[in-house]
Amino acid sequence: MNLKHVVTTVFAVLAMVLTYGMSVQAADTIKIGIPVPLTGHFASVGDTANKALELAIEEYNAKGGILGKKVKGIVMDTQDGRPEVIKAVFERLVSQNVDALMTSYCALSPIDVQTMAKYKVPYFTGIAYHAIANAIRKGMPATRNIFHVSWSQLAYADSHRQVLPTIPAKMGWTPPNKKMAVIRVDFPYNTAPSDQVIKEAEEDGYKVVINEFTQFGKVDWNDIMTKLDRERPAYISVWELLSTDSALFQKAFMQRFGRKGYNGIIIYQYTPSTPEYVALTKKASDGVIWMGGSMKLKEPAVADYLERWKAKFGAYPTDNYATHVRQIFDMWATAVEELGCSDCYDKVINYIRQHPHRGLHTNFVFNPIDNTTLYGEGFYPVEWNQIWNGNHIHVYPENKYKGGDFRKPPWMK
Repeated sequence: MNLKHVVTTVFAVLAMVLTYGMSVQAADTIKIGIPVPLTGHFASVGDTANKALELAIEEYNAKGGILGKKVKGIVMDTQDGRPEVIKAVFERLVSQNVDALMTSYCALSPIDVQTMAKYKVPYFTGIAYHAIANAIRKGMPATRNIFHVSWSQLAYADSHRQVLPTIPAKMGWTPPNKKMAVIRVDFPYNTAPSDQVIKEAEEDGYKVVINEFTQFGKVDWNDIMTKLDRERPAYISVWELLSTDSALFQKAFMQRFGRKGYNGIIIYQYTPSTPEYVALTKKASDGVIWMGGSMKLKEPAVADYLERWKAKFGAYPTDNYATHVRQIFDMWATAVEELGCSDCYDKVINYIRQHPHRGLHTNFVFNPIDNTTLYGEGFYPVEWNQIWNGNHIHVYPENKYKGGDFRKPPWMK
């Protein structure tokens, strides 16, 4: 054998060793893709999701990982959710051979569904958006790897109709009229459920005297305040996607009516649950009612989890994605551990679709038509909270998590 052949053989052997070493390393690691908004309007929600997965990975690794393998998170910033950014981030994560992708939410269009339908990797999104659920349903069976780990935002309208008539008696308040104002940003996430609210309110005898569309980033709310001052509807229903827009609305409301008073209630979609809302409004948010999810603070498993969160990050989480995203991870990890494999994607997907999961505080059962979480008591309910002193008081459903009753807001004189 000449020198050339020796060198060639050595390099070939080295290549085999390196390749084998890389495959062993890869085989000993389970990778989770984490596409979350770390910059832009939804950065706080992305930060919460990222921290939830960071803590989950750390805790699982401390106990030996999953299937004896270490878990690694690969985080990528989806920014403001532009389709081209989402597509690039998801494709890059899949190219790194992740075993699953998990997020709170990152896309405001079905681009994530369309992108992930090309792959078999399980993808979990916590966004409550009917456009995503519809895209999954229409794309079946190619989209069966995509889990809409929430209810559709149309559930807000169902809950609005159910709970609204109960509030006056529970609050000890006599409404001056049955007039309603509906204020919403011109975006499908908000217009779809608010359209339904208007339809149902009129069927139930309410008169919608203000039906106002706004655009993202509205700063001057004086025009809306003038209409409220003129009409004085007892019910103000606000559907603004951005917490900053909602906060500016609330501050403008208190500037106009805080002293002279307003005999009515304000109900928001979930935006007051975000930390920016309370930080921007401060005392102006006292008395605000909002619908959405909850961290179920009274649940022992949640209380223990939140203490571990505080120990790691120095403060308690400020929105419900802290528990929601952890439940997503635990759901996936349970399937993987039961099956004994993380890259057997079809088996993992089938297991999750077929086995209800008891999370920290929610029972996850998926509708096989669109992989959307069933909602309602016993599943994942729409919950109502009222803000007092910066705290979110759970009011409805009236179960063991209830923290208080609806109370008259401070602007009622």
